Amino acid sequence: FARLLFPDQGEVWYRDMDRMAPVWLIEKLSAHTGLTAAKVLATTLRYYEGRLFRQYKESGGLPWILPLKVSEWKRKGYGLQFCPACLAEDAVPYFRKRWRVAYYTWCPRHHVMLHDRCPNCGAAIAFHRRDLNAVSIDGVGSIAQCWQCDFDLRLASAASPVLYEPSASSAFEVALLRLDRRGRSIKPRGVRYYNVLHQLCHLMIGARYRNVALGRFAAEAIGAPNLVLSGVRTFEARAVDQRHHVAQLGFWFMADLEARLTAAWNAGVITQSALIRDFDDRPRKFDEIVARFADWRSRGLKGNDGL
Repeated sequence: FARLLFPDQGEVWYRDMDRMAPVWLIEKLSAHTGLTAAKVLATTLRYYEGRLFRQYKESGGLPWILPLKVSEWKRKGYGLQFCPACLAEDAVPYFRKRWRVAYYTWCPRHHVMLHDRCPNCGAAIAFHRRDLNAVSIDGVGSIAQCWQCDFDLRLASAASPVLYEPSASSAFEVALLRLDRRGRSIKPRGVRYYNVLHQLCHLMIGARYRNVALGRFAAEAIGAPNLVLSGVRTFEARAVDQRHHVAQLGFWFMADLEARLTAAWNAGVITQSALIRDFDDRPRKFDEIVARFADWRSRGLKGNDGL
């Protein structure tokens, strides 16, 4: 299909097309599929602009979006996840846009953990390579098969997610339902909410912050395991099990932000400077909460209302 439509654009496979879809590509797909350009554009990750992040960009790190780390035909990042139960029930298997979102670690429809790589050989998901690698059309096989070892991804284990605490798991599930449009009756969250959540997840991942033990504090508060998250990689670059753990701790804070963040500050596991460092797009309510943490001598404050 791509060779017929774009005979002079072989490099389309050298990019993350979910992110870097130029106008000519959108228009061509629209013209040859019968879909409007707006609907084709909505299949790209630009759809989440104004929902999960303030401003879209085609390259570099993008909050909440899993990186593919494309290198010519290869993918060095595990940027596309999948739910085996979703693929199994599809009449025609397809990969969902929401599976590129970093906190989307489990499927609320099937209550199943997602996989971020082939469970048989460990290869990153790159279904287009089945076509590129095939000797003939008959040898392409299914989009639901691993490109490297032919394992049927629909047969991958369907483990239930381990959820730590009711308020966190409730906020977590609502966020997932909003992404797959099953939460239309639920009041939507704005970018500001996800900005704060991302900052908290960033702080719990980052090892470069001194005197910050926000993740340990949250884990101990809800009786969750205290995973050792070494290194300074971003939240989006972590494996699905680590993202699942950290996201739950983040949603726990967000369920009652002022009280729980204040408790963490009183416990001495976070500083005001760490909370606002590299975080320019802060909501006013967050600033009001953090402003109370300016003087370490006032530890012992009690939070009142959540965000």
